[in-house]
Amino acid sequence: MLKAFHRRLTLQGLTGGEVLLNEVYARRQAARLPRRRPLKVVDWLRQGYPPDGPSTTHG
Repeated sequence: MLKAFHRRLTLQGLTGGEVLLNEVYARRQAARLPRRRPLKVVDWLRQGYPPDGPSTTHG
C-alpha cells in the first residue's frame, strides 16, 4: 500500500541567505572532487602493522 506524504517548504528572506546557499553549493562541489591518496604510513597503519612495515628501532 502506498502512502501519500505532504510537505510544505516555507522560505523566509533573511540577510546573508544567498551567501549560505553559495557555501552549501561550494561544499557539495568540493565533496565531488577526487581526494588525494593518504600517506603510505596511513595505509600501513590501516593494515594493522604488517611485519614488513617501518622499523621501531633506530639502529
